Amino acid sequence: MEYKKENKKILLISLLVLLLGIGLGVLSTPLNDFGLYWADAEAIVETLVLFPLAIFLISLILLFSHSELIVFSWIRFAKYYLPVAAFLVIITSSDRGGWISIGPDRESMIWFTSTLFFLISLIIIAVKSWKLRKG
Repeated sequence: MEYKKENKKILLISLLVLLLGIGLGVLSTPLNDFGLYWADAEAIVETLVLFPLAIFLISLILLFSHSELIVFSWIRFAKYYLPVAAFLVIITSSDRGGWISIGPDRESMIWFTSTLFFLISLIIIAVKSWKLRKG
């Protein structure tokens, strides 16, 4: 039952970060007071909302899982995926156009990586559940 405790901890932390992101989104002026451009402030808020939202929803699904193999498989995936996604978001240009704007901007990279995280998480949960029921 340790996996239930671990999952509840992840659920709580993701909810707190999600609420922080929503609070910063509503009160976006504090971010701009630190000298951040709006695009950078928006990227911080999106990161603090989209990834915790995905983690919260997946943790909620895993709360009803009856196997620690599913939970620990997902945690193992998240442990490697999230730093890679953060690195991709950080190295992506925050430029929103101009003469030489090649590749995605930071906002689209945040949307892409968080959506991909959510979909792969659902696939991992479904495949592991199916394998456990099968045999």
